[in-house]
Amino acid sequence: MRPVYSSFIPVDCEVLKSYLETHGIQAVVLNEHSALAENAAGPPTLWIVNDEDELRALQIIAQRGKEDPSLPPWRCERCKEENEGPFGVCWKCRSPAPPLAG
Repeated sequence: MRPVYSSFIPVDCEVLKSYLETHGIQAVVLNEHSALAENAAGPPTLWIVNDEDELRALQIIAQRGKEDPSLPPWRCERCKEENEGPFGVCWKCRSPAPPLAG
């Protein structure tokens, strides 16, 4: 396992974890409660399960940061929940976003 991202905002790691999983990369969040604890071991950190996915995961994370924040919201086909445009997975049921029309 290798760390690929950390943030003192735990939901940031969870969102990226889901995003990596939609790209077929297994990931886990460690220290997810440390932002709330005194003397914590460190900030919440996203780790990839398979070391060989490290470069691809870092590229996906970097690309996600460059995505257009003005993407339109989308409705999940599975649970019908409304989601913000840049999110690649539904926040409620974690189903992948539909492909962008292009």
